[in-house]
Amino acid sequence: MTIHNNLYHNTDLNLTASKSTPSKNEKTDTSLIEQIFKTPTKAYNTISYSSEFGFRVNDAGFFSKDLNKAAALPLEYNLHIKSAQLIADEMIKQDENLSYSKLDLPQVLNSYHNILKSINPEFESKDNENLSREKISSLVQAFSTEDTSLNSSIIRLYSDKEYNQAKIQNKFLKPLHLDNQITSFGFDSALVSADNKIIKNYLNKDGSISKSGLLANFIHKDLEARNRLFIEPVKLDIKAHQSFYTLASGELNIDEFIKDSNKEQMSFDLYLYVNGVDKMTASDEQLNALYMRYTNEAKKMNLEDFMSSSSIFELYDKEVKAEFSKISENLNTDEEKLSQINEKISTLNANFTQHRKQQARLEKVFKSYQELMG
Repeated sequence: MTIHNNLYHNTDLNLTASKSTPSKNEKTDTSLIEQIFKTPTKAYNTISYSSEFGFRVNDAGFFSKDLNKAAALPLEYNLHIKSAQLIADEMIKQDENLSYSKLDLPQVLNSYHNILKSINPEFESKDNENLSREKISSLVQAFSTEDTSLNSSIIRLYSDKEYNQAKIQNKFLKPLHLDNQITSFGFDSALVSADNKIIKNYLNKDGSISKSGLLANFIHKDLEARNRLFIEPVKLDIKAHQSFYTLASGELNIDEFIKDSNKEQMSFDLYLYVNGVDKMTASDEQLNALYMRYTNEAKKMNLEDFMSSSSIFELYDKEVKAEFSKISENLNTDEEKLSQINEKISTLNANFTQHRKQQARLEKVFKSYQELMG
């Protein structure tokens, strides 16, 4: 699967260099520099350590608030270094030249948080509230974008029920060489916390999870999904995703699509139908084995004779169109809401660019201030 994620490539600035903090003897007043760079201590122990990411961590492994400020995250958020390491490990799989020290962690955190809070307003507030399992299940669970990347326009949102239904529908679509690629917030995996390496640092005794943890889990699970290597019965790409939405919108006729798919060679979907295979219940392993058989047998079939002499194709054509019609009818999209979400994400991203430029200027002033103070 092609991975479209440029979040760790920062073309403007690199603020992951080691951060400096004022000495204990330094006077505290209301100057702009001290207001910006003084780290709140109430949630952190006094001892801190440098990290490979360029931001300090306390002895419990949580980052100082310098990271929050650099990423424009709420100061109440507490992010654990183990989360950053797991996220970085997934990103290094995409780019072997990347390392912990080269990762633009603030950019990654900000980009994902902008999407999360634009779609789920619960994350707009500045608190680090612990959300119950019931509350997490009620949130928007996933979304689809125009070209499957995080940088393109969001075209569909999924509630818990819609998300589960869409995953089932993909079993119907994939043998047709169609696909509805979905980006999950990972809330479902967060609720199954026993084997979740990310969530354990944000999980409370009552089962609730902090917003910080849900953000970290979203990033990690998305990158993990994009990196996951597995053999699909049909090799799908962005075109399969875009073709699905073109068909669902009525821009492309499903009848013509079926005929074109079986024009030169019997499609894998028709092959399954002819051989009495229920693609909805067949396992991936079974479909993989059948696809290998299909690639060997399809070339030997006289499709023209089959189409003209068999009534099977007529039945197949009718059933596929009926099922696809049901999927299309359930494709409810609030265009006005989606437009507002996309506009908000775009604005937040632009604001972050300005935020980083301002940070760079302030950091330069702060370094001069340190040199002056000796």
